[in-house]
Amino acid sequence: MYEPADLPAQANSIRATADADGPNGVPDAHAQISELLTIVERLESVVAAETVALDQHRLSEIVVFTRKKSQILLEVTRLMRLVKLPAADDQLYDRLRQLKSSLNLNRDMLDVQLRAATHLTSVISDAAQAAESDGTYSATNGGDKFR
Repeated sequence: MYEPADLPAQANSIRATADADGPNGVPDAHAQISELLTIVERLESVVAAETVALDQHRLSEIVVFTRKKSQILLEVTRLMRLVKLPAADDQLYDRLRQLKSSLNLNRDMLDVQLRAATHLTSVISDAAQAAESDGTYSATNGGDKFR
């Protein structure tokens, strides 16, 4: 599992080794699936670590996780431009289903944090407005003070 301090920049980790290349210098389908599985595993690990951090209210680490997820999604995008996957690869689809489940849990945890932040912002805003108002311009408390 990734910890924020262990997240090295790996934006270009797509491996296209010479022995896995097909005739056009593009990795064969097996190598592409293997690489995609590796990337999905890394993404699952980052998402799981972020979910734990959210559960433990370690919000200062979220920026690191967001950056890492963006880097990994960039890798997926680059690989998918090259990939010619067979119609069905059960191992890949199983991993993608697991990833979807992890992402759903992560989304729910992020939603809880966002709703809490929104509520807190509203409470602070209401308190600030109440503190600023001394009733001078209020219709119910001395609105005609200067007449």
